[in-house]
Amino acid sequence: MRSSAKLFALALLFGLFASCGIYEKAELKHRMEVRVKRVLEGSRSGGGPPTVTQQEAICRWWADMILISDQWELGRAADAYDRWRREGGIYDNLTAFEITSVEIVEGATPDTAIVAGSVDGRPFEMKVPDAEPISWVKAPKR
Repeated sequence: MRSSAKLFALALLFGLFASCGIYEKAELKHRMEVRVKRVLEGSRSGGGPPTVTQQEAICRWWADMILISDQWELGRAADAYDRWRREGGIYDNLTAFEITSVEIVEGATPDTAIVAGSVDGRPFEMKVPDAEPISWVKAPKR
C-alpha cells in the first residue's frame, strides 16, 4: 500500500511539472505574438518623427521593452529598426497584418519563436528571440 501511495505521489508531481511546462510554453507563445503585434502596429505610422506608438515599436523590436531610457541605445535601436523595416519592405504604407502561427524553437537560448503571418497580404516569418532584436526569416517584400 505504501508503494502505491508513493507511485501516486510521483505521478501527481510529474503531472504538475508537465503541466507547468505546457503553461510556460503557452505563455511564451502569447508573449511573442503580442510583441510582434506591437512592433507591426507601430510600423503602421511610417516615417517622420517617432510617435509614442513608433517608439514603443522600436523598443519592443530591439529588446521587448516598453521604453529604452538610454538615448544612445535608443538611437542605435531606432537605426537598426529602420534597416529591418526597409529589409522587410514595411517601411511605408503598412495597412494590415495578420499573425497565423507562433512556434517555439525547442532548446533555443534565449527563448525563441518563429512567428508567421502576412503584411498587406504578403507572407512573412520572423525569428523572435526573447529580449533581443527580431529578424526576418522570410521578409514580406513586394
